Amino acid sequence: MIDHTAVISELTTLRLFLLCWGCCALAIRTFYARRSARRNALPDSTFVNPHPYAVVAVSTWILVLALFTARPDLLQIPGFYTQSVPSVYQQIVGITGLVLGLYLLARAHQELGEFYGVRLFLKESHETVSTGPYALVRHPMYTAYMVWILSTLVFVPQVGLALMLPVAWLGFSKMAEVEENMLTQALGKDYGDYINETGRFIPWV
Repeated sequence: MIDHTAVISELTTLRLFLLCWGCCALAIRTFYARRSARRNALPDSTFVNPHPYAVVAVSTWILVLALFTARPDLLQIPGFYTQSVPSVYQQIVGITGLVLGLYLLARAHQELGEFYGVRLFLKESHETVSTGPYALVRHPMYTAYMVWILSTLVFVPQVGLALMLPVAWLGFSKMAEVEENMLTQALGKDYGDYINETGRFIPWV
């Protein structure tokens, strides 16, 4: 039988970290979302919403992470997540991945600047961004989300969350394809050359 009080107590440090990390991630997204509003969309620009697969995967990940932070004992479902407390090694690896993903997201936002948007569309004076993490991959923000899901799986080996990783990959791949086609049509050879020099989510892949 699971000692719920013991589980919650032993994970206090990790849960506090996740709370602080979540606040930092939210602050970064809010700051750059407001900043991106300064640049208007091109007239007659097509707006493409995030792919449903990506929305489902990220929403599920947020739900699992929030539940783990608030009440980790509630995830102790036989057949889904049977480990009482993740080892120190698992916690360190998971925390490291979350921090690296947060850094990648912040750098991507910084380089993309006012061209960022939750929905996909072209903005005034749109240009190819190939600095910072964009020098290696074309969609570092999508990479950051998948790194977060993978990192969370290290200390929350939950079947439902594991299934979301390929769903996220598929959803972000479809979004990336639409975005790349849109930018290739708008920016021409410049963006086409950029595609040939970078990976989509992983450098050189």
